[in-house]
Amino acid sequence: KGKTGPNKVMCMGEPGRIQELYGKVTGDKLNDLNIYPSKPTYLEIMPKEASKTSAIEFLCRRFDLQSTEIIAVGDNYNDVDMIKFAGLGVAMGNAPDPVKQSADAVTLSNDEDGVAVVIEKYVLSL
Repeated sequence: KGKTGPNKVMCMGEPGRIQELYGKVTGDKLNDLNIYPSKPTYLEIMPKEASKTSAIEFLCRRFDLQSTEIIAVGDNYNDVDMIKFAGLGVAMGNAPDPVKQSADAVTLSNDEDGVAVVIEKYVLSL
């Protein structure tokens, strides 16, 4: 609290340049940052505490939930941590392969209503 300044830095460029930058800014000295490519042409840099996972952790504390009770659905690199944290982590069908590999399950793409399929399969079937 009381801190000011940007909450995220977004770098945009050609895919090769973004990969080069990503290689240069990742490492032990920057463990307090979340750094990930969100598209081949975007690199996002933000504090560790500014993440989807930290938001889910807040909600777990607020509503007395365990991570095993959480379903997280994501479609890009910035979702991997959240997908791994959740009791059931689901990747969208349009997600890059590394995101799919981090998930417990893969649903249909966003154009095919993949989130609705997850809700029908895992929530409404209870």
